[in-house]
Parts: sequence; C-alpha cells; structure tokens
Amino acid sequence: MKIYIRKILYFSIAAVLCVIVFKAVSGEFMFSSKKRANKITVESAVIYQDDIGHYFAAGDLPLTGLKSQRVAKEARADKSSQKCFLFVRMKTEGSFAAWGQVSCRIGQRKKEMKITIPGIGGSDWYYYLIDVSGTPLNLDSESPDVHISWDKLFTKG
Repeated sequence: MKIYIRKILYFSIAAVLCVIVFKAVSGEFMFSSKKRANKITVESAVIYQDDIGHYFAAGDLPLTGLKSQRVAKEARADKSSQKCFLFVRMKTEGSFAAWGQVSCRIGQRKKEMKITIPGIGGSDWYYYLIDVSGTPLNLDSESPDVHISWDKLFTKG
C-alpha cells in the first residue's frame, strides 16, 4: 500500500512540475503589463502590393498622411487582381523592450487576426506585413479602418 501511495505522490509532483515548466516556457508566468501599451506607437493600413515600398520608405511620416499610389478608377481596375496586405508598424516611446500578441480587426469584419510580436524596442520602427488577399475587402473608396489591441503585452526595462 505504501508503494502505491508513493507512486501516486511522485506522479502528482511530476505532473505539477511539467505544468510549471510549460507555463514558464510559454511565457504565462511573465507579467503581462498592458500599462505600457500607451507608450507603444502602432500604425496600420490596408495597402496594395504596389504600395509596399511607398509605405516602407515613409520614415517617421504618419501613415494617415500617406496616399495610395492608386489615383484613378482605371488604375484600381488593374489592381483588383493584386494582393492586399495589412501593413503594421510599431515602435516604443522609451528605452524598454516589448513583445506579445495583438488582435487586428479590419473594417466591420467580426473575425480578428492574431499577430505574434516577437520583440520591439528603441526608437526604430518594426514592420509587419500580412497578406489579407483572401479577406473580402472594399478598397474602391478608402482603406478600411484597422483596429489593433494588445492581447498579451510583456515589457522589460
């Protein structure tokens, strides 16, 4: 009987240790600090493939001031077969590092996309480009609004 209880005890301790190690490795034991979310600049736009270089070259100009390269309805007809991308750029306002996961919702769509942010820090922009060509979007008028919120935000520094 003692051996049976000892085996159950060892098994229970091993199971608890496995859970602790898994949570530590997956980052769940780290403190998710959404307080610093307002210290991270996040800008986004839905763009055509031809506009990618234009947006990467924008430097510190706000994305809201950039105009798409598509100017006429005829040009949009040619671009209807092009890929569309969600262009996201981020930078921290301060000397701390941040990483985590954001949820993105384009326009009135109810489905959100999850984007893992491996790390940002310093005063440089970090860019993310996600293909959304399979997403039904109406880009004839203006680029749809993109709503981004932090699901998990971890910071250091």
